[in-house]
Amino acid sequence: MDRQDSLSDRQIRALLASCGAHGPVFPRLVQRRNDVYRIECGGEVYFLKLHKKDWYAGDVESQAYCVEHEASAFACLAAHGLAAPDVILALTTPDNPLGRPCLLTRKLAGASLTTLLKGVGQEDTVTFAALLKTTGDYLRRMHAITFPFPGYIVGAGPDAPPDDDAWQHPCWTAGAAQRAARAELAHDRERLAPDLAARLEGVFEHLADTLAPDFAPPRFIVGDCHAHQFFLDRAPDRPASWRVTGVIDMEVASAGDRGFDLVKFGLEMAAHFPAVTRWWEPFFAGYGATPDFERYRLRLLASGEAVFKCHGPGRWPGTRQEILTRLVAAPDWAAIFTT
Repeated sequence: MDRQDSLSDRQIRALLASCGAHGPVFPRLVQRRNDVYRIECGGEVYFLKLHKKDWYAGDVESQAYCVEHEASAFACLAAHGLAAPDVILALTTPDNPLGRPCLLTRKLAGASLTTLLKGVGQEDTVTFAALLKTTGDYLRRMHAITFPFPGYIVGAGPDAPPDDDAWQHPCWTAGAAQRAARAELAHDRERLAPDLAARLEGVFEHLADTLAPDFAPPRFIVGDCHAHQFFLDRAPDRPASWRVTGVIDMEVASAGDRGFDLVKFGLEMAAHFPAVTRWWEPFFAGYGATPDFERYRLRLLASGEAVFKCHGPGRWPGTRQEILTRLVAAPDWAAIFTT
């Protein structure tokens, strides 16, 4: 295990013992920033998450909020009959062997959607489509959960409207989405051709009005919804079928605009699977509806460069000007998802 700023085996063993898991521990640090450990102990596999991004560093209250937030989101899914990770510990104080808030979950059965899709290959079109249709159905049922107000899901969900004078996530309200789009354009303007920048400025002028209906009512969304976060395996009672066993990483789980999830999901799928697979067709079929094309494009145009480029070198290639130009001109879904 990487020992740089890492937990000791003794700390991890003591934490697991506090919830009845005893024996040797075999931890592996699998992710940095928010640190995530994969831990084997007593024939079980656990995942331990520590919220350690820069804006949480040294702030126990913020770390505790994140733990409560993610645990609340998983509990909400389970309460609505959706598969979710089994939360073993959700500790919101430093009074534990780690000396900080932490979230411990049991490993989900199966494998991630993207791993499975790459494993079956594009030749097995039946399995490829079944995996995407099953995931789309799960997301449809998730998005059917509604709340009276937008915001982060903590406890039973947001109990009041977000403060207009405070920071808001762009997935919460149409106004916040419009402000975020304009901020991205201001950041990008010097590297965009004047005609493209002017066109985007005109489009974003009406973004809040265009997307407002999609924010009402606020729906349960992952917020940072990546395709690899969904895990699936064979249904035990129907071996020829698939089931979603859960979705991981609820750091941004919110009541808000479901289109935000569909765009984030599509960005990763397009980064890894060519448009010739037409992966969106079984996914939308499982979801039960095809999103409005122009509103989907609008969300893509409003998305920052980081969400395109975060999928690795060579994914969504091209400059900011080139990518936005392709999206503005795209006539259909195949063109939208051709990277």
